[in-house]
Amino acid sequence: MEDKNYAIVTTRTVLRNLAKIIAPFAPFLADYLWLRLRREGDQESVHLEKWPELKEGLLERFLGKKNDILDGMALVREIVSLAMEARVSAGLKVRQPLASMLVIGSVEDLDEEYKEIIADELNIKKVYLEKDLEKIDREKYDSFNFEEIDRGENRKIMVLLDKNLTPELKKEGDFREFLRQIQIMRKKAGLQVDDMVEIKVDLQGADRDFIEDNLDELQRVAGVKKVNYGEIDGEDEVKVNDKKIKLVLID
Repeated sequence: MEDKNYAIVTTRTVLRNLAKIIAPFAPFLADYLWLRLRREGDQESVHLEKWPELKEGLLERFLGKKNDILDGMALVREIVSLAMEARVSAGLKVRQPLASMLVIGSVEDLDEEYKEIIADELNIKKVYLEKDLEKIDREKYDSFNFEEIDRGENRKIMVLLDKNLTPELKKEGDFREFLRQIQIMRKKAGLQVDDMVEIKVDLQGADRDFIEDNLDELQRVAGVKKVNYGEIDGEDEVKVNDKKIKLVLID
């Protein structure tokens, strides 16, 4: 469900920028797209918006460097696969953000862009790269348990996850799970992507900060225009990690 949310946000972003780019030579189609994709605070017409800016160095990265990109992405896939295995082994869902991970092996030449892809795929804030396990300053990485390293099958790449969950990370993980529950309910109710709803939440004693701190994202991703709090009778509980709450959609 979370992958679907990312796909929706990505598609919306692509179409919004497409509307801006085609505006000079397809003005009516551009405005048609824009009026269906515009957000609060956007210009009334796409023709009043600024032209999209090209990220500096982007063309240079992709023109004439196909093999480098393919090799880099192959390495990224291997790292992500190993880290996913480590998450499953530790019982840490991908929806639960982690502070950092350490990748050990022939990875020191990975560009920052690849590190960002790894971090995004694994929901990890920071990715550290080290070449030689024996030369690592372990005091620098005191949040990692080096005894957990899998040396099997003569692995050329090893990964370690920082499994320490701060209150902030825990709160973010709770919100991701809460968001997933809302998306499940939206799907069961047959709602369309652009249908806005209100919700009512019975926290049953749990703290509401994980919701209140993310109201903007709740509206943007799940189409929730208002959150109401109070007791709910006759509804099944849903689990938000270690919390048990009740949740209903309001038309």
